[in-house]
Amino acid sequence: MNSFSFFFHPEKVYEQSLKALEQKKYDVIVIDEMKRTIVAKQKGSWIRPEVELQIYIHAITEQQTKVEVNSIMKKKGKSIEGKSLAGQQFFQSLFNCFDHLAP
Repeated sequence: MNSFSFFFHPEKVYEQSLKALEQKKYDVIVIDEMKRTIVAKQKGSWIRPEVELQIYIHAITEQQTKVEVNSIMKKKGKSIEGKSLAGQQFFQSLFNCFDHLAP
């Protein structure tokens, strides 16, 4: 599980997380606004496995937020052991979304 902290309000991080998923072409499967949880999938191909991201957004303080991302790779219905770069790529997209926000 990858995690990172942001100095933004949790609702802003939640909104930007959805935008980052859209940029990476993930299909959002489950959204729980109360728990601030998102589950999204990116379809695989014959060569590339399907990737599922489970994103948990926790408020640390009013202006600090912790984001945890669990990535699961699947190929033909079976989970694949190993480290996925999907969580790191999601964080990079999330950073880019925050870079484009007006100060």
